[in-house]
Amino acid sequence: MFDAYGRTDEFSIVLGIAEAIREEFGADVDAHPGGPGNEAGQVNRAYQVVARRIFRTIVPPREDLPGLVSWALRQAARRRFIEARLPGPTIESLLDAGPGLGDAWPAYLALAPPPVIRDLLEPEHPDFG
Repeated sequence: MFDAYGRTDEFSIVLGIAEAIREEFGADVDAHPGGPGNEAGQVNRAYQVVARRIFRTIVPPREDLPGLVSWALRQAARRRFIEARLPGPTIESLLDAGPGLGDAWPAYLALAPPPVIRDLLEPEHPDFG
């Protein structure tokens, strides 16, 4: 449904921002996804806000902006894991591991430093990152 947006400059910018955040903050990034009664970290929330604002510039009013942002955040995390050569079932398992956290979960996966992702994967893929 949103695949055409995956070929836009705006989508590339959203991916690049996640990479820049990981590079800039490393292990100190406060990207936690929050949980019941606990808001997501400020970097996580800021990444979501920036993605939403970027896509607002190209999404016509009749289209589903929140749906596109959710899709894009999942794609950002998915592409990160594909580049790390994780198997498809592992990627999907990671993406689905944060039920009830909305966009905060894929944003977290796109931003979290490699040691955090490694902890989520242990012992299946201890060499992530």
